[in-house]
Amino acid sequence: MMSGAAGAALFVKCRYRPAEGFLTALKELAASDGPLFAEYLRARRAGEPFETSLRATVESPLRGGEMCLELASHYGVARRGCPRSMLGDLFVGKRLLQACAECCQHLAGLNLELCSEPWQAARERLEALEVGLGRLQEQEAYDRIFQTARTVAVVGISDRPERAGYYVPRYLRGRGFRLLGVNPRASSSVAEKTASTLRGLEEPIDLVIFFRRSEALGEHLEDILGLTPLPRTAWLQEGIRNEDFASALRAVDIQVVSDRCALREHQVLYPEAHDVP
Repeated sequence: MMSGAAGAALFVKCRYRPAEGFLTALKELAASDGPLFAEYLRARRAGEPFETSLRATVESPLRGGEMCLELASHYGVARRGCPRSMLGDLFVGKRLLQACAECCQHLAGLNLELCSEPWQAARERLEALEVGLGRLQEQEAYDRIFQTARTVAVVGISDRPERAGYYVPRYLRGRGFRLLGVNPRASSSVAEKTASTLRGLEEPIDLVIFFRRSEALGEHLEDILGLTPLPRTAWLQEGIRNEDFASALRAVDIQVVSDRCALREHQVLYPEAHDVP
């Protein structure tokens, strides 16, 4: 739990004031962890009822893991007010919180297995903690994608403002990405250049975002595999999944993101981008 407190302390140092409450609570939990487990061992060895004290050894790391996960998930918001010179400290703080949440999950799970009676509520909280940790790892991958991409090709780009194929690339262009479009039937006011195919763009592409029906993705497989160099990432917009297509791309080391909104994920990671018109 001390690693979580250390992570919270770095968030406080980086001027994220809500972390102060987390820091206090995590310190208290860290101080109580040892005595809780010692009381469980004492009761068990003495032949006394120990289920209550055992449950306390599950509850404590569960609460700690949940708090660490919650604070780590505020990383994007915390970064918004963090001085640039402290961004490295803030990232280390997030990693410490994440590592502590993973340890707490493991410890709570081990102690839960010792309980003689089923405890469904605790099991559900453990599962939610696992899902939350997986989401953090996803966001780290998306952060790397956005940080390394400069040129983005949008397959299925649109000029109709109500469509995601218009407002998502328009948002990304406003955040500094260079936008190219692929649409055999229309040009685009959002894209710097439009062609009927990816290869027709005749430029290196870092990230390809698809706004096509899932079953239509196979039509673009030969096109994307024919690019030189290959793009680093293919992003299938929210609601789009095609495992055969994704597997073929992964086989040539193209990273694939499925069923996620690029605009929403960017906003979660970079809340400061909301201020850009």
